[in-house]
Amino acid sequence: MSRRSLRRRSAPDEPPSRLGLSDHLAVERTRLANERTILAYFRTALALVAGSVTLLHFFDTTAARVTGWALLPVGLVLLTFGVVRYVRVRRRVERYARLSQPDAADTSVSRNP
Repeated sequence: MSRRSLRRRSAPDEPPSRLGLSDHLAVERTRLANERTILAYFRTALALVAGSVTLLHFFDTTAARVTGWALLPVGLVLLTFGVVRYVRVRRRVERYARLSQPDAADTSVSRNP
């Protein structure tokens, strides 16, 4: 057996004890992806609400009114879902990111004269 297979593996939700450079960069990529995702949720919800308001304001048919009133809560629910998801992912990423911060003992810089 190799040394790697003998190491204790952590549970899937349990963060590793220290993060390396590639892990730190993965955390940053995940943060940026999470920001892009919340912006996509916001953009989609805004489009649904704007379409709803347009249908209600400019069209006077029963189908337009029903569709307009149906799209309004869908957009608001979608925005709420996106914000909740963003916060959950952000908390999880921040928990992992705290591991990449050096300890106080690690921050001392040795100076060679």
